[in-house]
Amino acid sequence: EAGSSPGPLVAFCHHLLSSATMVWKRSSGQGGQGILVGAGADLEDVGASPSSSGSAAAVRPAACLASELLKTEFVVEHPQGSLKGLLWRAPGEGKWPAVLVNCGAYTGLVKVIEQEAPLFATRGYAYVLVWNEGTKEEVADRIFGRWAADAEALLDWVGAQEWCDGRVATHGVSLVGSTAFAAVQAGAAPAADAPASRPRVVAAAPSLSFSRIQPTVFLFGHGVALELVLRFLWLAEVGVREGELQGLTKLKKLTAFFAFSEWPGLHDVSLQGPVDCADEFFWQRRNFLWRQGMASRLETDPFWSEGRDRLCDIRGLGTSCPAVRLVSGWWDIFLRQALEDFASCVAARGSGSGGGGGSGIQLIVYCGGHFGVGGGHGKDIALATLAWYDEHVLGLSSASAPSPRAPPCSWRSSGGSPTSSWASRHGRHRAPCSGSSSCRALVLLAVSLAGWAVCRLRRLHQAAVISSDMCTIPRTRRRMWAEVG
Repeated sequence: EAGSSPGPLVAFCHHLLSSATMVWKRSSGQGGQGILVGAGADLEDVGASPSSSGSAAAVRPAACLASELLKTEFVVEHPQGSLKGLLWRAPGEGKWPAVLVNCGAYTGLVKVIEQEAPLFATRGYAYVLVWNEGTKEEVADRIFGRWAADAEALLDWVGAQEWCDGRVATHGVSLVGSTAFAAVQAGAAPAADAPASRPRVVAAAPSLSFSRIQPTVFLFGHGVALELVLRFLWLAEVGVREGELQGLTKLKKLTAFFAFSEWPGLHDVSLQGPVDCADEFFWQRRNFLWRQGMASRLETDPFWSEGRDRLCDIRGLGTSCPAVRLVSGWWDIFLRQALEDFASCVAARGSGSGGGGGSGIQLIVYCGGHFGVGGGHGKDIALATLAWYDEHVLGLSSASAPSPRAPPCSWRSSGGSPTSSWASRHGRHRAPCSGSSSCRALVLLAVSLAGWAVCRLRRLHQAAVISSDMCTIPRTRRRMWAEVG
């Protein structure tokens, strides 16, 4: 890259090759290769801990039954909106660290995400799940901008609860991972006027996510990521907004969104325009973020500098940066963001100082794209997140953690890349495929085939219309010629 200093991606690669410990492994259930990078930490025993390998493991025993958990509803109000939430904790008196998950505008994911609550709440954590409550103007128009206020209000609410012991961990996938970054900023480096009771974020595990918005929207200073932004906002406006879609309409819309190779209408909007009216085309409403964001291309523009861009100033956290476990995929749309966030975490904790300050930072890169990793490795990610919290929140040693179900093939080096001998030696390794994974794969296959069939029928219909028109023209001309003759 031009300039006197290397770009962040070049700097990351230099750090990776010079000082990081790399472990290559087989990704569970897919037969693809993944990479694990630990900054300044010795990962020699990668096969001994789910927090290191990312593989599904038998978790430590639960302290109580899931049916015994206390479940409480609550609401948190603040100037930019309101949060509705659910709390799961063990019965009886006591104090526990909190695990925070903020669904943000994706209110339709609440019932999906809450399924992981017993995993944490039965093992020494209070699990807190929240989401944005209100109209589209209060939710979809305020994405990004309100997340900092959401995080501050939620942390202050947690700090006021009798069961809170002052420690917080946070995680999430995709957009939910970005809200976790906002919680890290509010809990690791609170503002000067923050209440003394605000608990501290000591561990985080964002997956397939990013800490900055503007470089994601404008592809790090290049063209706008038109399809990415429209798809993201459509999910917030319609796709995963609770109660917005029902029955067959929901099935049809989501099939068109996920199964078709081309999102219906995107071609016409992007090439025929006007692009600034794409919001009205896709969800029949003007979206403030879309209109203003497209007109604000520089990160110094007020629209972005007013809190909608940098959800967490990772490097600015310095030694206050918590233990962070990042997950990405080789073909994830946010891979570069994950690499830069990893490099920022390492720099914040000072791994280059020679004091080992970069320990407690980890990057897992699976084989697959955004939805493939999130859906295919969801269980692995949840179990490894629990192990990460056990180590960095509860202080349980990694040696006491249970071993993975199927220890991954691994290769350790202080630099370079795996050799051909490693590939040939471990090329036949296959992790067992669970029944649930097989069922999920069959469902995805069925949906994909249905989407392909619908798309094929549409194309055949269009071809038939064109063919019919072409056949009609000669017949019409023959009639005209006959009448003239």
